[in-house]
Formats: sequence, C-alpha cells, structure tokens
Amino acid sequence: MTPGTSAGRAGLLARVAGGLRYAVTGTPPSSWFGPATPLTPEAPASVAGRQFDYPVGFNLRLQPRQDEGASFAELRGLADAYDLVRLVIETRKDQVEALDWTVRARSGRSDDPRVAAATALLRSPDREHGWGTWLRLLLEDLFVLDAPTLYVRRTVSGAVWGLEVIDGATIKRLLSPDGRTPRPPEPAYQQVLKGVPAVDYRADELIYAPRNPRPHRVYGYSPVEQILMTVNIGLRRQVSQLHYFTEGNTPEALIGVPEAWTPEQIRQFQEYWDALLEGNLAARRHTRFVPGGLKYQPVRDVPLKDEFDEWLARVVCFAFSIPPTAFARTTNRATAETAQGTALAEGLQPLLGWVKALIDRILAQVLGWPDLEFAWADQTATDPQSQATIAAAYVAAGIKTRNEVRAELGLGPIVGGDTLTTATPAAPLLGAPASDTVAKAGFRPNELRSHGQWATEGASGALSPAQEIILDEPPLEFMPPEPVEPLPGIGGRPLPANPEDLLAQGYRETSHPDAAAQGHRTFENPTTGDVLRYDEGKPGETGYRGQDHYHRENPDSTGDGDAYLDKNGRPVRRNSKASHLTSGDWI
Repeated sequence: MTPGTSAGRAGLLARVAGGLRYAVTGTPPSSWFGPATPLTPEAPASVAGRQFDYPVGFNLRLQPRQDEGASFAELRGLADAYDLVRLVIETRKDQVEALDWTVRARSGRSDDPRVAAATALLRSPDREHGWGTWLRLLLEDLFVLDAPTLYVRRTVSGAVWGLEVIDGATIKRLLSPDGRTPRPPEPAYQQVLKGVPAVDYRADELIYAPRNPRPHRVYGYSPVEQILMTVNIGLRRQVSQLHYFTEGNTPEALIGVPEAWTPEQIRQFQEYWDALLEGNLAARRHTRFVPGGLKYQPVRDVPLKDEFDEWLARVVCFAFSIPPTAFARTTNRATAETAQGTALAEGLQPLLGWVKALIDRILAQVLGWPDLEFAWADQTATDPQSQATIAAAYVAAGIKTRNEVRAELGLGPIVGGDTLTTATPAAPLLGAPASDTVAKAGFRPNELRSHGQWATEGASGALSPAQEIILDEPPLEFMPPEPVEPLPGIGGRPLPANPEDLLAQGYRETSHPDAAAQGHRTFENPTTGDVLRYDEGKPGETGYRGQDHYHRENPDSTGDGDAYLDKNGRPVRRNSKASHLTSGDWI
C-alpha cells in the first residue's frame, strides 16, 4: 500500500484526524486497553429528538394496543369481573360528579357573555347527557383504559355543536417520524371498527387525553392495568370462596359407628339419618358416619375471609387513592378522618386537576377562549352551616368583603358590599377624632397587632423604633356591619312569583345543574337554614300540579311521611297537596 492509493490516503487522513483529536481533547489515537472510538452514527440527522425506539412500521398495525401487555378488552373484562375494582371506580365517579363547578373569566370580569355560553355547553356537552353523566362516561375510560376520547362535532358553518365521548378502545394512535402525535393536516388517530380502519382523525378533530402516558409507551397506563396481578389474584380468591358454597367434598362432621357394621348397614343408617335432617341443608353439609370407634369429629372449614382479603382491598383502594375504611377490620374515627384527608389530597385533587386541564384545553383550543377557565367550587367545607360560619368569620375579621362572599355563593353584589369591615362595635373609624380616653391609652392605627392596635410605652403612645411600621396599603376601615333585610322564615313574608326574587332577599341557590335544567330549583336561607324547592308547573297537568309552586323542606324529617312543611309550618307527607305552596303564601 502506497500513499498514492485511495486506501493510503484514507489511512493518512485517519492519522491526521487522530492527531488533531489528541491535540484538542487529550485522547490519544489508540489507548492501551482503552474504550475505543465510538462507532459512527448511521442514522440521518432528522432522527435527532425521536421520543422512543418504536417498532418499524408501527402505523401499519391494525389493532390498538397490539404491542402492549394487556388489550383494551382484557382491561375492561378485569374491571367488570372484579366487583371490588368496579365499586371503587363507581365511588370515585360519584365523588367527582357531586362537586360543583363554574366557568369564569381569568380577568375576574363577571359580565362576560361568553361565560354563560360556555356554561350552557358544559351543562350538556354532547346535547344528550347532562354534565354528570357525560363526565362519568369520560372517567370510565380514564380509570380502566386511560384512553378518554372526545370527538368535536361541528356544524356545517364550523361552529362547535357538541363534545361527544368516543370509545377509547376503538382509537389507534398514529406516530410521526419523531415518535409523537402527528400535527394537522396529517391524521393523528384511526378509529378501528369491525376489525378494519374506519375513520382518520386529525389532532384538532379528536381530543385524546390520557392522564398517565409514559415516554416509552404509545398508550396510557391506567389504574386497572397497574394492578393486573392483584385483580387476577382477587378473582381467583373469589372463585375459591364461591366454590365453598357450590362445590366441595368435605362433610360437616364425622361420626363413628360400630366396627362390625357393613357398608350396606352404614348406607342404610346414613339414609335414615339424612331423612331426619333433610330440608334446606346442602348434601355436603351433612354429618357422615364412618366405620371404627371414631367419636363425633367436626371438620374445620377454611376461613372465608382473612387478612389477605383485606390486603387485596387495600391495594385496590390505594391504586385509586380511596381510603379502605369500608374494608378495614377496625378503624377509629381519627384514623378514618386522616385517611379521608389523605385520599382527598393524593387522589381526588389530582383527578380534579386533570378534569380542569381538559376543560381549559377545550375552552382555549376548541372554542378559542383562552381567557376563560373552568374552576371547581371550594371543597374545604361542603357543609352549608360550616361554609356560612367560615364566611361570616372572614367578613367579621375584615378579611373578605360581603360582595366577595356573595360572589363565591353565586349571588349578585349589593350596595356598600365592597368595603372591608369588622364586627367590633367599639373600634373607631379611622380618620375620626379620637376620644381623650383613646388618645391617653396610646392608640396607634398603623401598628400591626393581633389583638388590637395599642402602643406599649405609656399613655403618650410613643412607639419605639422597632415598633414603627410603614404600611404599603391604607389600614382597614372599621365600621359596624350593615343591617341585613329580614329573610323569609324570620319575620314572615309572602313567597315571590319569580324565584329569582329569593336571591335579592338573601337566599342562595343550591340547585343541582341537572335538576335545574328540568325546572326544579333549590334555595337556602343561610340565616335560618330553611330550604325552599321551586318546581315549574308540568305542561298538560291540571290543578296545583300544573302551576308553578314551592315546597318547604322539613329540617326534622324522618321520611316521606313528614318530608315537607305546609304554610302553617306543620309536617306533611311528600306528595300531599298541602305541601304545595304558591306565590303569595306567607311562611
């Protein structure tokens, strides 16, 4: 080989490159037992940033989850077969459905007309189901498959008509060359129906929102898939418990007979004994006679429930962040409350955050309103009495204004309700001339104290340098609470023809969205606790059922027999005519 040949020139260039590498990095061309120079990458530069090493020709696969450990059908089968998993899933659905929500402007504006439009859409997102039922459909595929899917149905003009839930098990994800979801106008998803690809969807046509994706997998990782082994064990445990009642060859007990008896004599006596005890007892529960001098020998059954069953329940509940209180053997009240708080923080709140992020995505990307947001109602105190006590304390301490509290309750503002006040009648108004007693006591309005604003250095009120604080904001104005107009049930007043007038009188509406959509609204008097239900008259009905009317709930009700109060305050049964109150009736 001579330097003039191509091989010689290549070797020369390699030696020169090795020398340059040594001069720059300090790595010699060939180290003794060294790591050696890495192989030259074979892939083109466009491969940089690929998410994971997906199978070649992945988009040609026909069925969803074809390369996963468990298919969608298997996950659904396990979730439906193991009753413990199904109960936990339905419980979590109930918890989310029971929560109140609202749509609001991020800027805080309360007069934005888009808020009402977005709220109306979410009350029946698919024009078929209410919010609660629609959300349960979505959560089903979230918990079992981690493949919640929404189809954005539009009108001919392009306006959003509805958000329809699609079976996530029929959706096959497609990948772009970098291993991610293709962007429009490329198809991002395929719906597989009857075993064949039926429809292609762009990313802006279908909302595919798994909650727990993983970087090395195409599909999400649902809670049911996380406990596959536990569910399998639980199913086999339940089958063995079922066999205890349906199969088995272990008798209830063994009783010895004289050794001289023949098998025929034993059989005859057995039939005689069974005839005496025959009835509702299963044959395998009968006492058996055997040869020999054996006396009465009871056979001990395998326990139907032990610590292992409780352990299975705890694993399932932990997967869904639900306290296993209902399945635990002994739990005191403190432990139960702690478990409930932990489940709320670790399970329900992240789930609510996922729902909020999904609805915010719909508001921003589908409706084009990124300045609106979905918000859950405050869940720190769901009891109405506790909420009223907390709100009153905030107003009395000057932390919140009356209008801020009213906004949280869904009520309109009142005149003078934007001023921070305290409920301390002896506190003077700032800016008013202080009395001689106050001046001599050393009152200083700008001194921050948790129990008053009084100087500590003598009657002159002089403050030490360490006590002098300059406030960035003017101090709170002290004034007595504004008088509140009497509510119905306190001083007495007729029921209004328009239920909206109850809000102006101080009531707050506690209606469930689905019930309100059907003409059934509920109002609560926060002062007395009285609850009024307003029902619109039924079309085609005659008499009092065809008229708009009220019901006043009985706070001491024990059942349907005394569910309501008549206009004189006497308990009446639920479906009685006396329970129907009309406008003008005094309560």
